[in-house]
Amino acid sequence: MEVKKMESNCSTQTAKKRKCENSSENEVLYFQDFFSTNGDVLKKSESSSDFDPAEAFFELANAPIVGFKVSTSSSAIKCEKSHVATTIHERKVLVHQDNACQSHTGGIVWETAYLLANYLIMKNINKDQISSSCLGKTLEVGSGCGMLGLVIAISGLSSNVVMTETRDVMENLIKNVEYNTSLKKHCNTQLISPRQLRWDSYNEDIKKCQSEGSDDLDAHSFDTIIGTDVIFSTKLV
Repeated sequence: MEVKKMESNCSTQTAKKRKCENSSENEVLYFQDFFSTNGDVLKKSESSSDFDPAEAFFELANAPIVGFKVSTSSSAIKCEKSHVATTIHERKVLVHQDNACQSHTGGIVWETAYLLANYLIMKNINKDQISSSCLGKTLEVGSGCGMLGLVIAISGLSSNVVMTETRDVMENLIKNVEYNTSLKKHCNTQLISPRQLRWDSYNEDIKKCQSEGSDDLDAHSFDTIIGTDVIFSTKLV
């Protein structure tokens, strides 16, 4: 298939008006619909047999909108009893996938993004509370649709997440970030930044970022670097 035709398919899909904010709960497939918090595969409700993980990830990859449920907690001291009461809040990361895109592989959430997000949350839970900002300023390379970076930001694991991608993927990434930060009010917009960072033109992208008065991509400014299924572009190999 010619590259022009593939790019046309991708742009046609991304040009469609997004309905994520108006979607009913039934239209969203969540990672937790198939997997427990410790990563074990859940059993299908209509069957007593275990659900094949490959089948679960296939369903997630083909859904127009996928989600990840993040449980956060807040503590308050009750003076009359002199003890700390913990309130659990469930926040939902919703990501719109560009399933029809064929010019790159950043149109869907790959399974490793879900698994690393779940692992980092479970690893950093202390007495049912997530260790706040334990990852510090975080750089994500190859963010794709944005699932991993959004989960890290909304869970409070990172003090600031800079999500980076190539030009072809930026449109959908930015829209997903804007939806989860502005519409859902689950994450302060100052805590997460989508940035173009092309590995073959990184100096140009860093200078552009700095010219806008941002230190998002400054060298040696990150505490943690994360990435999953990072390279799958014929132009970069």
